[in-house]
Amino acid sequence: MQEPNQCCTSNLILSYSLFDTPGIVSFTPATNVLETLASVSVGSGPFLILPTEPIMRNQTGELLVFDAFEQHLVSIDRSSQIRTVMHDDSGDPLVPFANVTSTAANDSGELWYLVDSVSSRVLLLDIDSGLRTLLLAGNNGCDLVEVEFDGDRLLMLDQRDASLVALSLYDGSLTIISGDKTGRGPLFERPTQMTLNRPDEIAYVVDAGTDSLVVVDLTTGDRVIISH
Repeated sequence: MQEPNQCCTSNLILSYSLFDTPGIVSFTPATNVLETLASVSVGSGPFLILPTEPIMRNQTGELLVFDAFEQHLVSIDRSSQIRTVMHDDSGDPLVPFANVTSTAANDSGELWYLVDSVSSRVLLLDIDSGLRTLLLAGNNGCDLVEVEFDGDRLLMLDQRDASLVALSLYDGSLTIISGDKTGRGPLFERPTQMTLNRPDEIAYVVDAGTDSLVVVDLTTGDRVIISH
């Protein structure tokens, strides 16, 4: 199960991939109602095989999700439940999708950020134009596995150095926010997943190496284990 989409206030939108039945669901905490939005038996269009975190596009209200198996971006109309491929490798052969396993979007859902988990490239995709920009070239000494949008920067997990790093969207610089030489507290071993609490400037990081949930202060880089 992927982490919930953070743009929805009244309900949570989640993707799941269980055996041969991947899909997208909406959960409303106030009523405890779970609704399937996309699955093998719900909706029409291309099947989702390895969906990443679904994100709401504010301009149109449609759901967008990247399929890490097919390496394409799919739009889901919430009314008709029709699925349509919006962008794939035919769009820009000079900056192809390849090995993308983690995605994030800006607050409007119009700009997407994609991480290539093999070479650690970071791409920017403009949803309207389909234009792709290489923000961070591959083979950069990192092993990036996760990305979150944080205003003027992207926060990512680097498994090679067991750290949380930031990529500036202004100048492209890459800095360590929390790691073995930055911040106090128990060190990461193999950070795998992350979600942000932007108002409080903290990140929740799942560390598979220590089987723990770690809170990271994004100002100081300090780490505290809250669940083990």
